[in-house]
Amino acid sequence: MEPNTNWLSVQEAADYLGVARTTIYRWAKESRIRIYKLAKGVARVKRQELEAFLQQAPVLYPDPADHPAQLGFLRETARQQSQAADPILDVLGSLSGEPISAEEIEEELYGKEQRR
Repeated sequence: MEPNTNWLSVQEAADYLGVARTTIYRWAKESRIRIYKLAKGVARVKRQELEAFLQQAPVLYPDPADHPAQLGFLRETARQQSQAADPILDVLGSLSGEPISAEEIEEELYGKEQRR
């Protein structure tokens, strides 16, 4: 007997969309998709409704809860980028609010010996 491909389990629906099962349940609670309770402990999503949901859904940004490893990667990337930021930002961030000349900025960035 061939498996019924018209119905997906909640986990299969989550895998199909690349999200966590909790996201599927949250979307059902928000009435974005429908979960059918076929029997005690048996919840299914209609494949056709899931495909219609995909067609009408805007581009979805991943929920960090769905991709915890990606969240760590993004944090590390942001940290590295902030460390490699343009040195002028460090100078500007350390200013006291008093006027500063271009020469003072150059000196702060490049040191006295490298100034022209």
